[in-house]
Amino acid sequence: MQVSSSPPRELLIFVLIVGLALSVLAAYFWFDTRKFLDGAAHSEGVVVAVREGVPTQLWTFVAFKTANGRQVEFRSKRPDSVSPRFPIGTRVDVLYDPRDPANARINSLIDIWGLTIAFSALGVVFLGLGIAVSLLGLGILRRNSM
Repeated sequence: MQVSSSPPRELLIFVLIVGLALSVLAAYFWFDTRKFLDGAAHSEGVVVAVREGVPTQLWTFVAFKTANGRQVEFRSKRPDSVSPRFPIGTRVDVLYDPRDPANARINSLIDIWGLTIAFSALGVVFLGLGIAVSLLGLGILRRNSM
């Protein structure tokens, strides 16, 4: 059995790859959200149900009418874990794709940008950690070689 000669280096590479992957996901969600927002239409919706999922996830269901009068119901993109953010009967601003009204979102920071923010933050943490450790490692190597 051969023991790896530099586990910190392998760990550093792993951290940098994870940071890069998270950053790529953040970029994907940013472009996807921008594309959605560029073509989205507004409507006023009403929370019609809050249903429990697994494990302890509460999904908000919203009904709204499109500009041409079609009634649509959709489930929020993000579950709540403790209590529903919007009680039944709450009026909410809805953004929807006029070509596919079932593709709708509650117009709130979390529902629109939540995934982008989360993956960006995680990507920054992992990339920052990897870069900081790399720079510290280079500094230590330079000091030891003098």
